[in-house]
Amino acid sequence: MADQAKVTHLKTKGFKGADLNENIPEKALFFGKNTSGKSTKAAAIALTLHGSIPFASKTSKKPGDILDDFGQGNTLTTAVVYGGIEFERKLSKSEKGTVSQILRVDKQKHSVTDFAVALAQVGAPRIVDVADFMASSDQKKIDTPLCQDRCRLN
Repeated sequence: MADQAKVTHLKTKGFKGADLNENIPEKALFFGKNTSGKSTKAAAIALTLHGSIPFASKTSKKPGDILDDFGQGNTLTTAVVYGGIEFERKLSKSEKGTVSQILRVDKQKHSVTDFAVALAQVGAPRIVDVADFMASSDQKKIDTPLCQDRCRLN
Protein backbone atom coordinates (compact mmCIF):
# COMPACT_ATOMS: atom_id res chain seq x y z
CA MET A 1 0.00 0.00 0.00
CA ALA A 2 1.34 3.43 -0.97
CA ASP A 3 2.10 5.95 1.74
CA GLN A 4 -0.68 8.45 2.30
CA ALA A 5 0.10 12.15 2.42
CA LYS A 6 -0.40 13.57 5.88
CA VAL A 7 -1.18 16.93 7.43
CA THR A 8 1.97 17.80 9.38
CA HIS A 9 1.44 21.46 10.30
CA LEU A 10 -1.49 23.81 10.96
CA LYS A 11 -1.59 27.60 11.00
CA THR A 12 -4.59 29.85 11.58
CA LYS A 13 -5.09 33.56 11.95
CA GLY A 14 -8.40 34.98 13.10
CA PHE A 15 -10.12 31.60 12.96
CA LYS A 16 -12.59 31.15 15.84
CA GLY A 17 -10.45 33.61 17.77
CA ALA A 18 -7.41 31.35 17.52
CA ASP A 19 -4.03 32.08 16.03
CA LEU A 20 -2.33 28.70 15.84
CA ASN A 21 1.05 27.64 14.49
CA GLU A 22 1.71 24.05 15.46
CA ASN A 23 2.95 20.73 14.21
CA ILE A 24 0.46 17.89 13.87
CA PRO A 25 1.73 14.43 14.87
CA GLU A 26 1.67 11.68 12.25
CA LYS A 27 -1.27 10.00 13.96
CA ALA A 28 -3.35 12.77 15.47
CA LEU A 29 -6.42 12.42 17.62
CA PHE A 30 -7.68 15.68 19.07
CA PHE A 31 -9.13 15.29 22.55
CA GLY A 32 -9.57 17.47 25.61
CA LYS A 33 -12.02 19.47 27.66
CA ASN A 34 -14.74 21.59 26.09
CA THR A 35 -13.36 24.78 24.51
CA SER A 36 -9.83 23.34 24.36
CA GLY A 37 -9.58 23.77 20.57
CA LYS A 38 -10.33 20.25 19.26
CA SER A 39 -13.06 21.35 16.88
CA THR A 40 -11.17 24.50 15.92
CA LYS A 41 -8.20 22.46 14.69
CA ALA A 42 -10.38 19.97 12.81
CA ALA A 43 -12.48 22.75 11.27
CA ALA A 44 -9.39 24.71 10.18
CA ILE A 45 -7.94 21.63 8.48
CA ALA A 46 -11.28 20.88 6.76
CA LEU A 47 -11.72 24.48 5.61
CA THR A 48 -8.22 24.66 4.18
CA LEU A 49 -8.42 21.39 2.28
CA HIS A 50 -12.11 21.31 1.31
CA GLY A 51 -13.27 24.93 1.30
CA SER A 52 -16.04 24.13 3.76
CA ILE A 53 -16.52 22.63 7.18
CA PRO A 54 -18.68 19.57 6.54
CA PHE A 55 -19.33 18.72 10.19
CA ALA A 56 -20.26 22.28 11.25
CA SER A 57 -24.04 22.32 11.24
CA LYS A 58 -24.36 26.08 11.63
CA THR A 59 -22.63 27.14 8.44
CA SER A 60 -23.12 26.71 4.74
CA LYS A 61 -20.47 26.30 2.08
CA LYS A 62 -20.50 29.98 1.16
CA PRO A 63 -17.27 31.83 2.04
CA GLY A 64 -19.25 34.76 3.47
CA ASP A 65 -21.15 32.54 5.90
CA ILE A 66 -17.94 30.76 6.92
CA LEU A 67 -16.23 34.11 7.55
CA ASP A 68 -19.21 35.37 9.60
CA ASP A 69 -19.45 32.17 11.66
CA PHE A 70 -15.76 31.36 12.15
CA GLY A 71 -13.80 34.54 11.45
CA GLN A 72 -12.63 37.20 13.80
CA GLY A 73 -13.17 40.57 12.18
CA ASN A 74 -13.06 40.86 8.40
CA THR A 75 -10.49 38.20 7.65
CA LEU A 76 -9.48 34.67 8.48
CA THR A 77 -6.64 32.52 7.24
CA THR A 78 -6.08 28.80 7.56
CA ALA A 79 -3.11 26.85 6.24
CA VAL A 80 -1.85 23.30 6.46
CA VAL A 81 1.25 21.52 5.29
CA TYR A 82 -0.09 18.46 3.53
CA GLY A 83 2.23 16.03 1.79
CA GLY A 84 5.10 18.48 2.31
CA ILE A 85 3.25 21.31 0.50
CA GLU A 86 1.65 24.32 2.20
CA PHE A 87 -1.97 24.96 1.25
CA GLU A 88 -3.51 28.23 2.42
CA ARG A 89 -7.03 29.67 2.25
CA LYS A 90 -7.73 33.30 3.17
CA LEU A 91 -11.19 34.83 3.35
CA SER A 92 -11.56 38.63 3.49
CA LYS A 93 -14.54 40.96 3.61
CA SER A 94 -14.32 44.36 1.93
CA GLU A 95 -15.84 47.56 3.33
CA LYS A 96 -18.80 46.96 0.98
CA GLY A 97 -19.35 43.50 2.47
CA THR A 98 -18.06 41.48 -0.48
CA VAL A 99 -16.16 38.37 0.54
CA SER A 100 -13.15 37.26 -1.49
CA GLN A 101 -11.04 34.17 -1.24
CA ILE A 102 -7.32 33.85 -1.93
CA LEU A 103 -5.83 30.39 -2.36
CA ARG A 104 -2.11 29.73 -2.19
CA VAL A 105 0.01 26.65 -2.75
CA ASP A 106 3.52 27.05 -1.34
CA LYS A 107 2.97 30.84 -1.10
CA GLN A 108 1.94 31.15 -4.79
CA LYS A 109 -1.61 32.34 -5.63
CA HIS A 110 -3.75 29.70 -7.35
CA SER A 111 -7.22 29.54 -8.88
CA VAL A 112 -9.78 27.24 -7.27
CA THR A 113 -9.17 24.70 -10.03
CA ASP A 114 -5.37 24.80 -9.73
CA PHE A 115 -5.64 24.54 -5.93
CA ALA A 116 -7.80 21.41 -6.32
CA VAL A 117 -5.37 19.95 -8.87
CA ALA A 118 -2.44 20.53 -6.52
CA LEU A 119 -4.34 18.76 -3.71
CA ALA A 120 -5.20 15.87 -5.99
CA GLN A 121 -1.58 15.49 -7.01
CA VAL A 122 -0.57 15.09 -3.36
CA GLY A 123 -3.40 12.64 -2.69
CA ALA A 124 -7.07 12.93 -1.86
CA PRO A 125 -7.35 14.13 1.75
CA ARG A 126 -9.83 12.42 4.07
CA ILE A 127 -11.51 13.89 7.10
CA VAL A 128 -13.51 11.48 9.21
CA ASP A 129 -16.15 12.28 11.79
CA VAL A 130 -15.40 9.56 14.34
CA ALA A 131 -18.90 9.70 15.87
CA ASP A 132 -20.48 9.06 12.45
CA PHE A 133 -17.98 6.29 11.72
CA MET A 134 -18.59 4.56 15.06
CA ALA A 135 -22.36 4.79 14.63
CA SER A 136 -22.13 2.95 11.28
CA SER A 137 -22.80 -0.75 10.94
CA ASP A 138 -19.80 -3.06 10.93
CA GLN A 139 -20.21 -3.68 7.20
CA LYS A 140 -20.32 0.08 6.44
CA LYS A 141 -17.15 0.55 8.48
CA ILE A 142 -15.42 -2.12 6.41
CA ASP A 143 -16.71 -0.64 3.14
CA THR A 144 -15.49 2.87 3.93
CA PRO A 145 -12.26 4.04 2.26
CA LEU A 146 -10.91 4.63 5.77
CA CYS A 147 -10.48 0.88 6.24
CA GLN A 148 -8.88 -0.02 2.88
CA ASP A 149 -8.03 -3.69 3.52
CA ARG A 150 -7.21 -2.99 7.19
CA CYS A 151 -10.62 -3.81 8.70
CA ARG A 152 -12.23 -7.24 9.11
CA LEU A 153 -15.36 -8.63 10.65
CA ASN A 154 -14.58 -11.00 13.54
